[in-house]
Amino acid sequence: MMAVPKPLIPEESYSLPRRNSFVYFKKGNSPTNFTFVNEEHPVIYHFKVSGSGVNSVKGIPPPTNVKAVQDGLTSIIVSWTLSSNATGYRIYYDSSGGHGGFEDVTNGSTDNYTLEGLQTETHYTILIMATSEDHPPSTLVELNIYLISPPGKILLAVLSVTPTSISLSWSVGSGSVMGWEVFWRDSNGNVTENTSGSLSGTNYTINDLLTTTSYSVRVRAVNVVGTTESPHIIIVTSNFSNV
Repeated sequence: MMAVPKPLIPEESYSLPRRNSFVYFKKGNSPTNFTFVNEEHPVIYHFKVSGSGVNSVKGIPPPTNVKAVQDGLTSIIVSWTLSSNATGYRIYYDSSGGHGGFEDVTNGSTDNYTLEGLQTETHYTILIMATSEDHPPSTLVELNIYLISPPGKILLAVLSVTPTSISLSWSVGSGSVMGWEVFWRDSNGNVTENTSGSLSGTNYTINDLLTTTSYSVRVRAVNVVGTTESPHIIIVTSNFSNV
């Protein structure tokens, strides 16, 4: 069972007879405001105790423009536009593999937070709400992100060779790829790079080469967390062989 975290409205908390659920009470007001939270599926309910029963209480505005961006292999930067009346924020995260938790941002003027120690090749659901010492918290804002790993091993093949061109094809064993780069170097050491990661397909033809010249060719896969390069292939524009 998940441990009951510290209250969103930090005065007192009382457990409900329901798994992963609890109530937050704000003392000193009449009627008393409190918040019900289900930790397993974080849904926030705001209430007000009155003499005649329980009524709904509106929370502060939620953060807007919420974004999640992968930062390195195992981190996500969550950013947002500040909410009025907020004195802090709470960020829940949960993965498809059951890895999750929550983090509290205790400064209401902070507009970003980095979740660390996450798992690659995993979907994460992120929920964020604004909290306040004097008001009920906001509703939750949800977003999803998939953490990718660097591209896997690249298999590079030569489809055809003419006196002035080389046609290539390749595949990657695993991982997500955002773009490809193709490099070739002639026997004089002159290196050419094409498109700097903007190639979206898995084939390319190098044109305007010198005839009967040896070229060393390689391909690089690119994504937001790293790159992977294929082995070099030595090709002669009148013949070729793998080295």
